[in-house]
Amino acid sequence: MLITTTNRNFLKYIVFMAYLCCFLYYPAFTEDVAVEGYDYSLDIPEGWELYDAEDLSRITFTDPTHSIILQTIVYPGDKYFKALEIFDTIKKQLKAEGEGARFLFNMKDSVIAELSFNTKTIATKGYFIFINGTDYDYVIFCFTSVDQYDSSLAFILSSLDSFSLNKQGKLLPGPISQFVYPFPGPQQKEVDLPFQKKNLSLLIDENEFEASQTVIEREAIILATYQEYNPEAWERFFRMIYRDTYHRLDVLYTALEIEFQKQGKNKKEMIVAILSWLQDFTYTRTETLADFLSPLTAAFRHEGDCDSRAILYLILLHHMKADAVLFVSSKYSHSAVGIHYDILNQQGAFMEFEGKKYLYAELTAKVDIGKIAADVADPSGWVIFRVGY
Repeated sequence: MLITTTNRNFLKYIVFMAYLCCFLYYPAFTEDVAVEGYDYSLDIPEGWELYDAEDLSRITFTDPTHSIILQTIVYPGDKYFKALEIFDTIKKQLKAEGEGARFLFNMKDSVIAELSFNTKTIATKGYFIFINGTDYDYVIFCFTSVDQYDSSLAFILSSLDSFSLNKQGKLLPGPISQFVYPFPGPQQKEVDLPFQKKNLSLLIDENEFEASQTVIEREAIILATYQEYNPEAWERFFRMIYRDTYHRLDVLYTALEIEFQKQGKNKKEMIVAILSWLQDFTYTRTETLADFLSPLTAAFRHEGDCDSRAILYLILLHHMKADAVLFVSSKYSHSAVGIHYDILNQQGAFMEFEGKKYLYAELTAKVDIGKIAADVADPSGWVIFRVGY
């Protein structure tokens, strides 16, 4: 895409900033980018480009129009004693304006700041995250020109929220989410969850429902910018929701597991029982831009549409180490789950993915695994995603 004069000047300024090296061009990404040597990864928005990776301790990405800049900087873990020191250093280097707020990201001392700073030709603004780690300290920041800031904010927050520390961090809410509301949630409340004609007693934090819904609505804003159906953008949309939700559902899976142990159920029986429970949910839509109820909320309200229930089921299956994938169809406006054929060892409708057969599991009708309605049975109308780790 053609770079405008304004954007070119913006990039020229970035080149000469003290903490950057020369820029290179790389193709757009469709998956998350892992920097294993520094033990972190980013799941950047679909279509964004890696712009500089000559020095892996300082990596730069940009959006397709080259108007939003995302950068990471990694320092040795003994360089700074606390996140506020990193914040003060970078703020001074940039001669920036703005205040920082402390929070814990994966129990590590962190600071988030919305900063504004001027170049010779452009006023810029963005969000910065500073993490005081053990082996490494991290700075992740995303910014654009002031006149494009409001329209870019969802992308800025999403790209920062995609940052993960180590492989385990890919299943924890991102830094923006953990700043908005701490994880795990501190305000525990005992609730009863209806399951198989009985109530399971669980301790939950209802504030996490709103936190997870906020992520979904933000990601829907990004998804809406892709004018045509874009499978890679949809896959990232589901990955971001899955990642934010996975460990929020730990307490639910633990309660289910204990109940199944009491009943003496095996893995196959657990898979069938959870599906039956989900199929009994009331079908509801949120009528928001996302039109997608948080899987966390869906579980405790006993309601939701196919998307909510599919992600919820997928996460619970992955908790029990079952090989399962997500079936999504723009043609049929529907979502379902595929369960590896060998787990259930039964006949039925299936789709092939990565050389394996996955039995179709319908979430919104009371049918057995392997049963699919004739009007949605054409495999060419479906896309299969391996969401989760």
